[in-house]
This record gives sequence, structure tokens and C-alpha cells, in this order.
Amino acid sequence: MVRAKYANESNPGGYYFKTKQTTTNANNLDEFRKTVNSISSAESELIALVGTSTFFAGFATGFAVGSCGTGFGVSLAAYIAAAGFGLTAQQKSNYIGELQDTTLSRYIDIKNQSSIYI
Repeated sequence: MVRAKYANESNPGGYYFKTKQTTTNANNLDEFRKTVNSISSAESELIALVGTSTFFAGFATGFAVGSCGTGFGVSLAAYIAAAGFGLTAQQKSNYIGELQDTTLSRYIDIKNQSSIYI
């Protein structure tokens, strides 16, 4: 399991761990995988709507403005709107932020439910 470091977050080496699927963590592992795949699809769709350079500039803005990951989608949507893109692109940006929040929650649940093998 790997997750990105959020702004202002210390790195005690806790962003990567290995685990085995068990009956306790199986649902959250499946949800984590599905959500990561959904993020990938949503990012591809947003790139198709706004282009690569706007997408990456928006992501940089979202991470800079979003505090510890919260507000990322709203920040990205605001950047996309300011760049002149329509409601569909803004909604896709918000959706990506929601998926990131869900992914982080599943990551934490899995970490709490697992025997960890570093």
C-alpha cells in the first residue's frame, strides 16, 4: 500500500507498507483498488477536457492550496474555472478530490485492519 504525502505532513516512513488480504481487510482493499482505478479514469477524462498543461498546473495549484489533502478538488475546480473551462471540467475536478478523500480513508482503514509487513 502506498499513498502520497500531503502538505505539512511529517514523513515517519509510514506511507508505504505491505499487507496480506484477510477477511477483515478484503472489502477495504477492494474499495481502495476500485477508487484508485476511478481516479485514473477521472484524471484521463479531465485531461481530455482541459489539456495536459492545464491539468498539471491545476494539480499543482490544488496541492498547494489544499491543506493536508482537504479541499484539493475544490482548489482544482477553482483553477479550472479561472482558466475558462466549463462546469463539466469543474465537476470532474471535484469528483477527483472526493475520490482522493475516499482512497485515503480506505488506506487508513486497511492499515488499521492489517498485519503490516514493511
